[in-house]
Amino acid sequence: MKHSEELWKPEPVIIEDLKDLYKTSGTKYANASTLKIIDKTKKYENVAVVGVPCMMNALEKGTWFPSGQIPFKNIKYRIGLFCMESFPYQGVLNLISEQFKTDFKKVTKMDISGGKFIIYLDSGEDLKVPLNDVKSYARHNCHYCEDLTADYADISIGSIGSPSGWSTVITRNKKGEKIYQEAIMAGLIESKSLKDVKPGQPLLERIAGIKRKNCKPINLKKE
Repeated sequence: MKHSEELWKPEPVIIEDLKDLYKTSGTKYANASTLKIIDKTKKYENVAVVGVPCMMNALEKGTWFPSGQIPFKNIKYRIGLFCMESFPYQGVLNLISEQFKTDFKKVTKMDISGGKFIIYLDSGEDLKVPLNDVKSYARHNCHYCEDLTADYADISIGSIGSPSGWSTVITRNKKGEKIYQEAIMAGLIESKSLKDVKPGQPLLERIAGIKRKNCKPINLKKE
């Protein structure tokens, strides 16, 4: 996912060259589905898909109930991103305008930390509002999701629980563990146990529990 020509609007992309991978760095809070371009990966033998929990869930279901329309067999790695909720593009613009009373064109970065939604301005100033104040701007269907850490990924990555400048990583199967250990041995990353850092595993477990607890039930009614 990279930034499109419209400021703060993400765009799903297929990356073939390592140098282009850096164009996808940074958190993007507006939603755009990677899966809408997955049919364009049919020509590749091996594909790594990066996405939020609902996308990982869809890929898992696709392996069990193949529709014949999407090439699931060439997906070698599923890399899941932690996600509490995401926002429609217009929701992000409305959030900046209504909660921060500022022009979205002045925003250079967005972040969530310490229970606050934070924007950084080109003036060097940063503004914060409580997360509870921005929940109404989130996608409605996010409130029916109980998965914070992408349970159906091979390896899950996010910032919750890790110190600033680090990422929290969960390896969920042998495939995920293998690529993680290979990255360590190659000197690409430094690794510490989440139990040995602050705020650490307790915070991750608490927030994951909150999302599961607050997940709205889907009530099916017969007409």
